[in-house]
Amino acid sequence: MKAKYALDGHQAFTLPGLKHAILCEIEDELKIPAKHITDLLFLAAYRDLVEGGKPQLAFAAYTSLTSDDVLINFTESLSRKTAACWDKESMELEDGKTLLPIDISDLPHAVISQNAIKVRVGKQSRKLPMMPSAIATIIFFIMYLDNGGIEQ
Repeated sequence: MKAKYALDGHQAFTLPGLKHAILCEIEDELKIPAKHITDLLFLAAYRDLVEGGKPQLAFAAYTSLTSDDVLINFTESLSRKTAACWDKESMELEDGKTLLPIDISDLPHAVISQNAIKVRVGKQSRKLPMMPSAIATIIFFIMYLDNGGIEQ
């Protein structure tokens, strides 16, 4: 979350500012515009010990876009970026360069370790290396599903 998205005109942190910051991060990272986010649910707040106790927020966002739409938007957005871009902030908007859609019904069957998950992607099982904070978010989301979250 970036302060420039979260703080209001008086430099105050508010709940609407938090929501705005989350929506802006989704657009920065995944290229899903806020107008396509249909619901945003808070899952957990915790401190990431791997990152020195850095606060983390876990949330679920629902979109009106299909997974194909999300992939196309993401890929096209990255392809428009040029190597000649000297704006460091613009160059670092995304944490990754690829997206891999995982069917939500496969998440409860994932094998999870401290630095990877093994989950079915399409017809194959794949091991996906991840940071512990990303693993934690997946665990929180699986717990949400187990507690009657969205219909699978």
